[in-house]
This record gives sequence, C-alpha cells and structure tokens, in this order.
Amino acid sequence: MKKMTVLLLSLLMLISLTSCKAKQETPEEEANEWSRTGFFTDENENLLSIMKSDLEDYPGWYVGGIFGDEMFGWYLPQEGNKLHGDLIPDYEDGHLIATVSEEGEDGVLLEIEGGEKYHFVPTEIPEAPIGISVNTEGLGLFTAVSEAEGAFEAEDPVSSMILSLYEPTVYTLTAVTAEGGEDWSFVKWTRNGSDYSTDPMLTIDFAESADYVAVFEWQGE
Repeated sequence: MKKMTVLLLSLLMLISLTSCKAKQETPEEEANEWSRTGFFTDENENLLSIMKSDLEDYPGWYVGGIFGDEMFGWYLPQEGNKLHGDLIPDYEDGHLIATVSEEGEDGVLLEIEGGEKYHFVPTEIPEAPIGISVNTEGLGLFTAVSEAEGAFEAEDPVSSMILSLYEPTVYTLTAVTAEGGEDWSFVKWTRNGSDYSTDPMLTIDFAESADYVAVFEWQGE
C-alpha cells in the first residue's frame, strides 16, 4: 500500500537544487550515457527508480528505492557502464555505497557494498493525481505526520519533501527550528506562493496538488 500511495523521490534534498543550471553534455557523453531509467521492481516488490539528473551540481542519475519500510535515494555518477556512489548523503546515518548495472535485456542489478544484490525488472507506476511538495525558506525544518495507513511520515525534521498521492491524505505539518538556527524564527506557511497560515502546526487534507513552504526569517542582531 505504501508503495502505491506514496512515491518519495527525495527525503531531504531539493531545497537549493532547483536553482542550479542544467548541465550540457557533449555528443560523446550522450552516446555513452546510462539509458535504463524509469521504475523497476523485484520479486519482493521492492521499488527502484532511476531518473536522469539535469542539475549541474549533481550530475549523474537520481536513484531512489522503497524496500519495505526503508527508503533511500541520492545522485549517483556514472563510472564506465555503471552507476556508483552513496545512496544517502554523507550527513545521514547509514548511507549505502551502491552499484547499479545493466542486467538482461532491460533489467538492472543493484549491489550494496558489503550487503545484498537485488535483481530488478521494469514496471509501470500509474501517475498519481495529487502531487505535494513541502519546502523551507530560511534556516528551518518541518515534520510531516499522517495517520493514514501506509503513508510516508517525516517524524524527524526535514527541509524538503515530495509526495505523490493516489487519494486524499491528511497530514500534520509542524515547522521547527533547525540545529544552529536559534536566531531564525518561523514566520508563516505559504501555499502556491500565497500566504496561508502563521500557525507553525497545520493539519491539512492533501486533496489536490499544491506547494507548501515554511518561511523562517533571521531575527538576530
């Protein structure tokens, strides 16, 4: 249920990534670049996504996975004919060193350094009708908790979250001060660029696509 109700491509990235310029590739690079993208699943219904990055500061491919209750993802550079690197940023505990390679006619093999090997084949994911993004402006974080079965919950504070929902889902968003951000104060939430609420805690029924931002402002001298 979790994999079909929520597809999270990034747990705590994108706060500054969308302002980066797209990288231009040479014809030689384009000819040799990784071509197996989209969604993949294995015999245990683990879900893997591979998407081409168009961000200059994060070249390569975004590789994200939902393995039972575990979720991970980050940008992996291409090394030869494989993708290789950390699946979770270094500032997160438990990051994984992973290698992704082609397998068979259209499958991929995911190998975790010092761990398991996973064999994936392409799969189709129906497009979710509700797309929600939650971000922060300034030095602050937020938590996102839902009572819905199978819903992804950011119980630990994060700076950015993207949800793809297949049905309306109620979430409670709570803006919180980031570590080292004592001189930053929560000011307001915005929705689609317009002022929405000055209450740091919101309970919202995500029934239609929208972009939410928790705005923090510098209060120091």
